[in-house]
Amino acid sequence: MAIKNWDLNYEIVKSELLEEGKYGLIMLSILDFLFKDSVQDIIGEINGKFNSKYGNKAYNRGMLLCVFLYCHHCHVMKLVDIERMVKYDKIIRLVTCNKDISRSTLERFQTETRSIAFKKIFLSTLLEANDYGFLKFLKAFIDGTDGQINGSKNYTLNIKELNGLKLLKRWNITHNNKEKSKKQFIEKLKKKALEFDENCDEFLCIALILKNPYKFNNKMIKRIDEFEKAINENEKDYISINFNEAVMMKTKNGKFNFGFNIQTIMTEHKLVISSLISSKPNDHYVAEEVILDLIENFKILLKIVKKHGDRKNYKEIENMLSRAIYIFDSGYFTDKNIEDMAKFELKTLIMPKQLSRQINNEIRKNNDLKVKIGFRSNKDKITKKDFKRVINGYICPMDEKLELIKVRDKKTRKGHTSTQKSYIHKCFKCLNCSIKDKCAGDKDYKEIQEYMLPAAYEMTNKLLNKRYEKIYAERFHSSEGINGYYKNILGTIHLLGSNKESVQNGIYLINTIYNITRIRNLKGTAY
Repeated sequence: MAIKNWDLNYEIVKSELLEEGKYGLIMLSILDFLFKDSVQDIIGEINGKFNSKYGNKAYNRGMLLCVFLYCHHCHVMKLVDIERMVKYDKIIRLVTCNKDISRSTLERFQTETRSIAFKKIFLSTLLEANDYGFLKFLKAFIDGTDGQINGSKNYTLNIKELNGLKLLKRWNITHNNKEKSKKQFIEKLKKKALEFDENCDEFLCIALILKNPYKFNNKMIKRIDEFEKAINENEKDYISINFNEAVMMKTKNGKFNFGFNIQTIMTEHKLVISSLISSKPNDHYVAEEVILDLIENFKILLKIVKKHGDRKNYKEIENMLSRAIYIFDSGYFTDKNIEDMAKFELKTLIMPKQLSRQINNEIRKNNDLKVKIGFRSNKDKITKKDFKRVINGYICPMDEKLELIKVRDKKTRKGHTSTQKSYIHKCFKCLNCSIKDKCAGDKDYKEIQEYMLPAAYEMTNKLLNKRYEKIYAERFHSSEGINGYYKNILGTIHLLGSNKESVQNGIYLINTIYNITRIRNLKGTAY
């Protein structure tokens, strides 16, 4: 199989695209990017695998990239819709030279191309940003959002059903989903059930299979090893049959569905510098893999810059990561994430959850909204949540400060010393306090004890400093703006692909067109 030439007369197409308004200019930006030497090298590598003299000619991968990038800019994410745009969209017809591209070709391109190629294409946008002087950053904002995949939460396979498939394979009883075959399958199982006691595992397994015989066909039996691997890796007792690498996770609308955790890092210039698909269902333990991906990106970027860059600022790129502040929201405030970030010796701001609640309550109060957590005079008891956290202490509802008086080791149940410390805060003005009975408990003074890592306590104090609070506040405009770019009109991100690698490829493509558009805006040019 050889590769087809991309019969594109750029000058003629350019003049026609200039007449098509803003969408024509977007396509010109994409073409200018794809014809850069760094991107052409990568496209050449992808095209290189189609060097056989036999079989039908394959479409030029540069042309397919052009189609995907333009469709993603138009928020067209489904393959069937992309196929339709290739047939009917005037701008795409111009750059594809009126060729029709089938849905299967588009799917194979995204699914079968190695992720490293798509990653390099994405990183080539950072090469362009570096050449224009936009890459240098002092703040990096990390945010996660959920992406849903093509897999129904109602079409799952659990461990008991997997054991049923194994049993059928051992007995060589199966069906091909046709009515006659399914009928024979049920009759064989019913006869097999007579061989076992009603309380034994085999009988119970047969009863389970007979409830949903459509799920236990020969195609499913062939996928036993695939299902078993996915269940072990996900550490769950069920998986999605359509997309067994996906994880069940809580989505932004409060419901649970199969998907992936999309982790994105962006700079103060609102450029994406890293984005990965995580199988962890929330942000509690992802900091290490996020930073490792960023480090890998900059190693690859440095090689691209050395080969194709106009600026030879190698030292600046090498030191860029160590000089920046990495800013996370309160969803990342866990001991695991804090310890992992300490290993990389990077400057980090992670918003503690108690401060996040405190800030949200202040905003609610200022906007006459109901305060979810805080002091209310009709409460029977005043708790720690009613106290305002300040540097090295708390402020009580009566505006008195509880000072930090002691730090000691935390003992575990077995008597071992924990990595956490016990931080004791005490108020000595409780004796004449009017709310003493609600607040102090059995003692004559109020005492608040916190169990935290020293780094977590220090992080809390740091984010109470006005300077760092202001830096953290910048996170919202960058991260929410970029996540908003990804989402469709329903406020969700629908991931394109049939396996984890193709989904990651889809995210690289979205990041690529986002950065192309963002660099164009930073330059202040039409395309």
